Amino acid sequence: MNAAAVVKQGSTLIQSVDWTRFSVEEWLEQYGLWVNDQRDKGVRGYGNVFSGWLSTQQDRRRREHRLSQCMLAIDDNEARAVGRLLSDLNQVDRQIEHVASSHIVYLKSYAVIAAQSMGEMSPPTAMRRYRDGVEYLRKRMGYRDWE
Repeated sequence: MNAAAVVKQGSTLIQSVDWTRFSVEEWLEQYGLWVNDQRDKGVRGYGNVFSGWLSTQQDRRRREHRLSQCMLAIDDNEARAVGRLLSDLNQVDRQIEHVASSHIVYLKSYAVIAAQSMGEMSPPTAMRRYRDGVEYLRKRMGYRDWE
């Protein structure tokens, strides 16, 4: 599927969100909180966001700390819009979407992501992939170059 076709899908939901409320990274953090909140409520069926859920004790502690430090400030429709953008990113580049989801939703460090890639990427490469994902999302959310 080409990028133009991806942009058209789900565009009404994406356009209905006021993306100026947060930075891209804050939207991703809020989405991660929302996914964790849905998981805590036992909700299933939001694509693959629950596969490979926090596998280590360290990941669980990091998740609990983040949930205690942050307040969920987005609604279900806004979360679905961010999820839609991540789904679009997956269609453009699966590896970048995987790194973004692993880092934001699953709270994995770049070193853990790299180690789990079975030698396909180093921690600096994982960080670059994450930044590429943020840049893609920034453009899709309508942020201008000067912002």
